[in-house]
Amino acid sequence: MNTRSAITFRSFAALLATTTLAIAQIDGRASHEPMFGPSGALPPSGTVRLDGGLPPIPGSTATWTITAPGFSYGFAGLSGNANIGWHPLMDPLTLYLDPLALIGSLPLPLSGGFGTLPLPLPPAPSLSGLDLAMQAIVLSPSGGLAGSNLVVSNLGLDAGMGSAVFAFTFGPISLPPNQCHPNGQAPTPIVENATAAAKDYTIQLNRSAGGGTLVVRNAAGTAVATVPPNQTTLTVSVTVPPGGKLFLCNQDRNATVNGVSWSITVG
Repeated sequence: MNTRSAITFRSFAALLATTTLAIAQIDGRASHEPMFGPSGALPPSGTVRLDGGLPPIPGSTATWTITAPGFSYGFAGLSGNANIGWHPLMDPLTLYLDPLALIGSLPLPLSGGFGTLPLPLPPAPSLSGLDLAMQAIVLSPSGGLAGSNLVVSNLGLDAGMGSAVFAFTFGPISLPPNQCHPNGQAPTPIVENATAAAKDYTIQLNRSAGGGTLVVRNAAGTAVATVPPNQTTLTVSVTVPPGGKLFLCNQDRNATVNGVSWSITVG
């Protein structure tokens, strides 16, 4: 680690030790959760992917990994909030981090298009339940700029027990007839189990009354939850297999679903 990176990491540790970021509740599961998809000047492989590595347990070093073939440099933004994405300066790059809750950025050196980002966490059990959001931005030698998917991380005391209640609320959005999120693009998952074991998710869905039928589909296209036009809220629990994904769609052929928002709990 170079000196500049070390200073940056120490400043993050100091910030987290005295954070005023909102902790939704004391939930003990240390968890990384990838969501949504990459954007910008993607390589032919279409891959600019951020994943969680070592779990975010206070007193340990959490890690994230980046896979970005064809890119030579990057940085990771860290925020206390995230949403469905916004486009700076009408650029095709989609940013998921909330700029108003931005904590800062960390250099992300790449070797052959791969990199690992370590982040030492203060030994403060009171940080359990703190939610962080991370996204990588990468640059190619030709000047191409791309963004990774989003990874949300819940600090906790155990990587396999308890629940991770993410304080982020995604949305609101509208879904036109026969469309999945995001509109007019290839569907990207609202949940992705990137681990080697099945994982339980609870999704709180909200929508405006009237118009369209909101569904949660798995990677096979099967609906695992349905919110009809006359219902405005639904809490659904789904076991997602390793590598499994969940998508948010409107299965109505004629009507738009409006006011769609959701939040996620793991475990």
